[in-house]
Amino acid sequence: MPNNVRFPFKLQAAFFTTVNCRRSSTVPEPLTTNFKTLVKSEESDFPNLQIFLKLETEGEQPVTFEIELVGIFAHIEDQPVPDRSIIREFISEQAIYMLWPYMVQMVAQITAQMGTNPVRLPTPHYYDLRPEPPPAEETK
Repeated sequence: MPNNVRFPFKLQAAFFTTVNCRRSSTVPEPLTTNFKTLVKSEESDFPNLQIFLKLETEGEQPVTFEIELVGIFAHIEDQPVPDRSIIREFISEQAIYMLWPYMVQMVAQITAQMGTNPVRLPTPHYYDLRPEPPPAEETK
């Protein structure tokens, strides 16, 4: 009898859908970047999931990039089908950490190929992806 795991998903595939980069003629050393991250999920084939991770620099910078990655997560066959309520926790506690190394490697590689020191992305320590509570209704 198999042991039940908290998140019964395995990373089946990861691929980049967008890689856009630009570099200005002069780049300061050391190079620092400001970026934002967007994470969303496609759950229509649950218990299989698609997790979309987008990394994008903010504003005008000497080096800018927009990179999108899709992770395909398959349900582990010998595990019970989980309740959909665990999806946000799975993304925050596991999926981000499974996909993030692909992003780190891509950003380091493309910035190094641009002739700058490779940009090193910090590890996301925690992304809280639980839905926000609905706004309180105003009373009339």
